Amino acid sequence: DFLGAGDRAVALECLYGHGLALKAMKRYDEALDDLKAALDMSPAAGRATDIRAAVAGIALSTGQIETALRQTASLLAGAGKKEDRLPAAFLRAKALLLGLGKYRDRYDDRSRGSMRLEAARMLERLHASPGYWRSKASQLVDAGVEDPLEWAAAGTGGFVTLLIADSLR
Repeated sequence: DFLGAGDRAVALECLYGHGLALKAMKRYDEALDDLKAALDMSPAAGRATDIRAAVAGIALSTGQIETALRQTASLLAGAGKKEDRLPAAFLRAKALLLGLGKYRDRYDDRSRGSMRLEAARMLERLHASPGYWRSKASQLVDAGVEDPLEWAAAGTGGFVTLLIADSLR
């Protein structure tokens, strides 16, 4: 009732906020309903990016890795401003690392090689950014690189090798 009775912008923000709250409580189906309803209201570009990032985060949290990979690729491709690109790169790197780790059996060697190279580019982009995103890149490596020797042998570049070596100290 409240949402139908008020201003469209207020209704959109209520749906978005409620969706985030439900996501935090791990009530993912309900969160997706609210977030998709908010997207259906044609929010401004920045808010739409925030909503799509939350939807991709739910896919990651629920183990829908293929969906998460599609959504994060789309999110990254649509990110125009720098402040949108870094969160999108973080989500993309996280999805790729999950695909290479926990869900690795779903992909052949060639796919994993491509995913590893893209993850390395995302991690390098994040690590080159100031403060917050640099630390997030290190956290992703610490949490997401399950087989450091495989990464080193794959020739993903000196940067990732150094980042992985640093995480092993």
